[in-house]
Amino acid sequence: MIKLDKKRAIVLDLLNTVPLLHVKAYVEGGQGEGWIEPSKNPKTAVVNIDILSFLGGEASSNITGELLKQLPQPEDTDWIIVFPQTDSWKTTIEQAFEGRLHKMQRHAMKKDTQFSISKLESMINSVSQQHKIEQLDESAYEAILASATMQDLVNKDDTKENTLSMGKGFVVRDGDRVVCGACSFLRTKDQIEVQIITDPDYQRQGLATACGAALILDCIKDNIHPSWDAANPESLRLAEKLGYEHDYGYDAYALKIR
Repeated sequence: MIKLDKKRAIVLDLLNTVPLLHVKAYVEGGQGEGWIEPSKNPKTAVVNIDILSFLGGEASSNITGELLKQLPQPEDTDWIIVFPQTDSWKTTIEQAFEGRLHKMQRHAMKKDTQFSISKLESMINSVSQQHKIEQLDESAYEAILASATMQDLVNKDDTKENTLSMGKGFVVRDGDRVVCGACSFLRTKDQIEVQIITDPDYQRQGLATACGAALILDCIKDNIHPSWDAANPESLRLAEKLGYEHDYGYDAYALKIR
């Protein structure tokens, strides 16, 4: 297998059904890692970003087993999420990791959503006065990484400098702690991938809605699309509350790696 360095665009044709922004961010922004088979016309590829792995091309390739060895091996979690792009890839990973997979349905949102500015502003203003929404800065970034419940709000594969200078984010604090936030987990020149997390002790207070609304408004101001992919029914409901429209559902797999 060949680990890609510069010619990353070669994976686009092999991973052209990925609804998330990750593959485009890998090609444009250098985030993550990718591999292809050693051939003049590669037919199989894998792209990893953080704990997510995208498998594309022909699963019947004779190096599929080698590509599967390139799946992420994070030290801070026993699970990764795998996105097979074809039915043959689904069959391959179901056979290769029998007993270690949890199949789940995710939901892609339409890309042409017309958000209601007044509705989003109302969502921000509806939060109680004790909860102030702040723009992501260095101290908030450090507080996020220090929190076991909030650290997945930012992409740990990226640098702090890139996140703060090129990304977007809004948070709610309780003292020195960040208890809710909406951030750009990934970015391209014209889109971000929205990530929202609320500390369990602060849920049901409208904080996720308000932070999400603030992030979407900031994206609209800068003519950037806030891409949203719902990992569960709760995420789908929040997306639709903010104004997104459901497009279609698709399968992904949680894989236990140890």
